[in-house]
Amino acid sequence: MGEAKNNPEVMNDLAHRLGVTKELSFYDVYSLYDSDMLAMVPRPVFALLTTIPMTEAWKQDRDAEDTGLEWYKGAGPGEPAIWFRQTIIHGCGLIGLLHCVSNGVPSKMIVPGSELANFLEKAAALGMEERARLLSESESMYQASEAVAQKGDTEALKPGEDSINHFVALVKGLDGHLWELEGSRRGPLDRGSLEENEDAFSERALELGIRRLVDIQRKAGGDLPFSSLWLLAIDPSVNDCMAFIKANARKVVCIGRNYAYISPPSAHLTKLNNARPKKPFFFLKPPSSILPPASGPVLRPAGVNLHYEVELALVVGKTLRDLDEKDEKRAMDAIEGYAVSIDMTARNAQDEAKTKGLPWSIAKGFDTFLPVSNYIPKGKIRDPHDVELWLSVNGETRQKDTTGLMLFRIPRVLAEISQCMTLEQGDVVLTGTPKGVGSVAVGDVMTAGLRVDGEEVEEGRIEVEVKEKGGLYEYQET
Repeated sequence: MGEAKNNPEVMNDLAHRLGVTKELSFYDVYSLYDSDMLAMVPRPVFALLTTIPMTEAWKQDRDAEDTGLEWYKGAGPGEPAIWFRQTIIHGCGLIGLLHCVSNGVPSKMIVPGSELANFLEKAAALGMEERARLLSESESMYQASEAVAQKGDTEALKPGEDSINHFVALVKGLDGHLWELEGSRRGPLDRGSLEENEDAFSERALELGIRRLVDIQRKAGGDLPFSSLWLLAIDPSVNDCMAFIKANARKVVCIGRNYAYISPPSAHLTKLNNARPKKPFFFLKPPSSILPPASGPVLRPAGVNLHYEVELALVVGKTLRDLDEKDEKRAMDAIEGYAVSIDMTARNAQDEAKTKGLPWSIAKGFDTFLPVSNYIPKGKIRDPHDVELWLSVNGETRQKDTTGLMLFRIPRVLAEISQCMTLEQGDVVLTGTPKGVGSVAVGDVMTAGLRVDGEEVEEGRIEVEVKEKGGLYEYQET
């Protein structure tokens, strides 16, 4: 069986092929200790899946703990945690995933009648040896694992090679305990109880779980290299979803000059003295410019002529590299969801930079210069080329147009970007702004949103005030 990598795209592909609902997904973990990063993670996190190399210190700790344990004998409906002993060569990635999704809340988020649901129904009633045999003989598990085994960041293992990494799942069970699950141990390990408001990524869970392993290695005089994913279900109605996206986006890619008009012709292009482009062009905003819902005002730096631009934002859910613009299905499948955004611009700084042939990142990159709405589930927008974007300032409508006026449709846009730089899970793509771009002053309130078939999409609404930034920066001509 091919070895799955600890890569969110790979694990999500495998999980969703088997029958895990698409509302449940794995995401990269960027820190176990940074309090600001941890605070941005949406809750609850149901499981942590970690790959760890077998160091001598960890091996000694494992051997000492396993010596006093009997082989696991649990089976049936009273089993506190479903555990799979690994007997499949290179199967630890698949087993790690099974440990995450077959325990705790995720076990309730498996599509009824799916391959995974049918498999787990049989597996739950079996003892350790019979369960391992069922997995090793399961054609559906084999086929799903093989289908995704070639993805990821490293080459697939060849026959006879051993993986130096072990997949360890840390899951909050339905009994409220943190379970450490690894197929090469003697059974599931109960690491302690968690409070009702503590999830698998809480301080206590981290101390009982992955940080304990890191500390073992540190006491031996070294660091423990590891790769972790968290498993959670994003509730699109929760405001902190976009805070999570801010924490995980590697880049925000913005398409410029992407709207055409019937009357007046190319109004936005004309107003900004821009020529109609022959192909999509793009620039970057830093993820630090993202302003999630209810996170405060847009801050205008001193001396800046501040402009708004309402845009439809795409949230990337799958890696895109060297996409052919004709492959529209692959392009649209890579979109995980949407948001409304307001691309704020220091127009005088941008105009000066353009005139002098200088880069204009500063004009786009200030903190708070990208207010975003709540996350909009993909199913709420049937056709992203047929929605109405709007923006008002102090109740006066300034922008209102359909995304059908895009010069370059989304597959072409994603293709153009991916042929230059890889789009990764969590990246955000802004698709351009319609006519009506203008300035706002301190004290103004911007409201924006989108409509589908004339109906307002609740999650897409933004309301944000403009305030003075303060601090040391003041715009001065270069």
